[in-house]
Amino acid sequence: MDIKLETKGKSYKHLILFGAALAVLISGVVAGRSYLGDASQLADSNDLRRAVVEQGKFDIQVSGMGKLLIDNQQLITANTDGKVVDIQIKPGQIVQRNQVIARLENTVTRERLAQRRNLLNQRLSEHDAELTVMDVKLVELEAEKSDLALELNSKEKMLPGYRKLFDKGYISELEFSSEQLALAKTRNALRVQESRVEKHTKKLAAVKKAQLAELAGLKLDISTLESNIDALTIRSPMTGQIQQVSVTLGMQVLSNHAIANVADHNQLIARLQIAELEAPFVKVGQNTIIDTFSTEMTGLVSRVSPIVKNGQVKVDVTLTGELPNEARNQLNVQGIIKTMERNNALYVKVPANSQPNQVNTVFVISGNKANKYRVRFGLRSINNIEVKDGLSVGDEIIISDTREYASDQQILLYH
Repeated sequence: MDIKLETKGKSYKHLILFGAALAVLISGVVAGRSYLGDASQLADSNDLRRAVVEQGKFDIQVSGMGKLLIDNQQLITANTDGKVVDIQIKPGQIVQRNQVIARLENTVTRERLAQRRNLLNQRLSEHDAELTVMDVKLVELEAEKSDLALELNSKEKMLPGYRKLFDKGYISELEFSSEQLALAKTRNALRVQESRVEKHTKKLAAVKKAQLAELAGLKLDISTLESNIDALTIRSPMTGQIQQVSVTLGMQVLSNHAIANVADHNQLIARLQIAELEAPFVKVGQNTIIDTFSTEMTGLVSRVSPIVKNGQVKVDVTLTGELPNEARNQLNVQGIIKTMERNNALYVKVPANSQPNQVNTVFVISGNKANKYRVRFGLRSINNIEVKDGLSVGDEIIISDTREYASDQQILLYH
């Protein structure tokens, strides 16, 4: 009997311990449920990025990657045919305007120039001789004309005297008629001689004109050949840096063949690739910051391409500040363009996966919980986005990726 009473006492003790544990468990569940509230997920607050809604001046910016490019570049070409016999420049070398960069040779052109010069001298001698003969002939014709004019004048003065002698019977009619005939012959001879002088004068003028035309043609040929000879020496059209040399020694080149490229290395532009959805906000004249990843430069938008390619629009920026030492053609850069600004605007750092000008869902932090709200965002800048409705100044939101909580209305934050 004593043994049975002892066993029954132990059973009561186990029952009491079990009841106490169950009570603790129920209390824990109740307390946990009270702590969680409506939250269906837990999140470590240390893993979340947060941002506070602010109000004030909101600069709307767009950014894009790009390269520095040479704005002023010229192709140097040969202006005549020739063989490359001298190259005085290399890529990267700085040259001055009119500096000799290469020389060509063309023996055929030089021979033709010598022949034309000899022919010109020959024609000048021949023309001088021909004109001398014609000038002498003209002098002779003019002299004959002058003699006939004097003779005619004399006979015209004497004819009235012969008429008086004839009227008084001192000379016969035959003699008087002979004097009249002589006067008529002299007058006719003078007219013929005047015609000869006129024709010879015209012929002389025509010969001179033909000679001048021939000489002008020869001189033009010589001038052209001299220009071709001068063009064998190739010069830089501008002060700048040689970008490329397109010929080698001994190469035979034709007119318009590329010799080299020269560029003004002090005049660079930035060409950026801007997303097509942001490009409509970019306008010529907008302020821009160009970042070489070691130095920032200022600039102004100078051109916006009307063409979209692969979802990108090319935007050219003219640099207005002093170029840093690292500035080079084809250097990778990032550009930030200030497209507009809003005063007294609500804005916040851009939450992950949010879209501008649309209604989005965000988690607003309140104590140790974060509740989901619908928020309408406006324009987006690089780091910030405009808040149109759904948030107030000072609200703290989660901006890290919350897609894993897409089906939750509230999450519990813990440390």
